[in-house]
Amino acid sequence: MANRIKKAAGKTPVSAWLTERIVEHLEQGHLDALFDEFYRDVNPSPESVREADAMFERLTGRRLAEGAA
Repeated sequence: MANRIKKAAGKTPVSAWLTERIVEHLEQGHLDALFDEFYRDVNPSPESVREADAMFERLTGRRLAEGAA
């Protein structure tokens, strides 16, 4: 695993590279928590969720995973 980390870090010092990955992970966790709070506050109807999923698929050509929201 150490070799894979060194390879992924490239010329960046491993400690700096790992710190960046940890910060990204923490920031993503915070964003996920904010989205969950927003979603609970908005409380969309099942029909609204279906419409949004259809719009997402139409615009991106990708389908969201079940329970992704």
